[in-house]
Amino acid sequence: MEDFYTKAERLLDLISRVSDQLPDNGEELPLKFRDDGEIEFHDQLHAELSKPENVDLKDWAVANAKKLFE
Repeated sequence: MEDFYTKAERLLDLISRVSDQLPDNGEELPLKFRDDGEIEFHDQLHAELSKPENVDLKDWAVANAKKLFE
């Protein structure tokens, strides 16, 4: 379970950093959940998740991000 919390913290940190770079008008969000339940990452968040140091986090984020916001 510790791994879940560690990855959750890393993902939330990335989301926070990307959010700080986006316009304040609320039109762009770091991630959103589509009507079909799938998650959609903003291009900047996707780029962060694609970096070598975060490669282990990308699949985890797809599988678990929704749990963090329920």
